[in-house]
Amino acid sequence: MRKLMEELRRRQVFRTIGLYVGGIWITLQVAEVLLPVYEAPDWIMKGLLTAGIIGLPIAIAMAWFYDLTSTGLHREVAADEAPATTRGRGVDFVVIGILAVALTISLIINFLPQEPVAAVQMEPVSVLIADFDNGTGDSVFNGALEQALTIAIEESSFITAFDRTAADRTLQKISEGAVLDESGARLVAAREGIDVVIRGELAADKNKYRVGVVAMTAETGDVLANLDSSADGRSNVLGLVSELAVELREKLGDATAEAAPEETFTTESIEAMHDYVNAQRLARDGHDE
Repeated sequence: MRKLMEELRRRQVFRTIGLYVGGIWITLQVAEVLLPVYEAPDWIMKGLLTAGIIGLPIAIAMAWFYDLTSTGLHREVAADEAPATTRGRGVDFVVIGILAVALTISLIINFLPQEPVAAVQMEPVSVLIADFDNGTGDSVFNGALEQALTIAIEESSFITAFDRTAADRTLQKISEGAVLDESGARLVAAREGIDVVIRGELAADKNKYRVGVVAMTAETGDVLANLDSSADGRSNVLGLVSELAVELREKLGDATAEAAPEETFTTESIEAMHDYVNAQRLARDGHDE
């Protein structure tokens, strides 16, 4: 073992490892700073790291078999065959210099105070969800889809859904007997200063259900988003509403909108949502028992 260590030292393998690791370290540190600036894809950093790992044994092998001198690259010979020459200390200084630079860069990156990145403050957006056009003839969906969309769209902190019960009360003051469809919702929005009106529709073809939503500016009716999605099975309708809510939030400015953890909706889920909405309506009308 001692003889092997002496041979490794004589062939400058340890120096080569230090030089190589220092060079790779500097490369990765610089890449970590510069790549995000140029919005480079993640695979470039992974590629540099992989190349560095693969290249290490190659560098060790090259150091064992070859010697880089001032006169060029020469094949190494065994210790008992090598002429008694004195190697310069230039390589030592190069290795020390590279390691010092790597350490300095690491300290600068990790210990210099960083300016905190200011969180992007979104302008508040108020929305009013109009009654869905239920083309299925199944009354269990009445109110359930609007409630599900209200809950899902408020996952974005800057979006506030105007209370539909309060909206209906306001609409009755404006026009008694009116319904909270697109026209009615826009009347309420104009009165209450609401930014966006969202209307939706539900259609069915046998066991295939399609949900569509349209978001528009309350004042002018300009369409901000027109989305739809479909799925098989009655129990999947609430899931469609949840998916469309994510897309709506993105259209309204939420760059970080993500789908909530996948839920399993059942027929009972829809019925429970429907019953909840009916209970709210009864309470509003003074029939709560």
